[in-house]
Amino acid sequence: MTTPRELPLVQAFVPCREIYEDARSNEYILIAPFVSIALDNLPGTFRFSLYLRMVEGRGAYRFGFELRNAKDEQVWDWTVPPPLVFENPLESLQIALYDIAIDLKEPGRYQLTLLIEDQPASHVTLTISSRS
Repeated sequence: MTTPRELPLVQAFVPCREIYEDARSNEYILIAPFVSIALDNLPGTFRFSLYLRMVEGRGAYRFGFELRNAKDEQVWDWTVPPPLVFENPLESLQIALYDIAIDLKEPGRYQLTLLIEDQPASHVTLTISSRS
């Protein structure tokens, strides 16, 4: 029996409206991080970006995301095609994912989970409401 390798430590998992990368410093600038958001229409498409910072990874890892509603039903998932590759476990790996679009049918509480090697690594609870 093989021992499963440890997952990277997630230091930041932040949904936000926009992410910009400074051309001089290569640092990320997060615009309007949120855990609650009102959409113009529901059903409708929810667009956002995600910022991730992780450490202590060793090698390559598959990663993705899932969104579950208050009934614990999976309403969306996404496996990111290129694996995360950690060259040095002592250095942090920062990732910005842009223009994620999720079609939602109803308002409510949702659990957005980061999956690494199909294992939950971090999550955030989102409250989605409708302006209309």
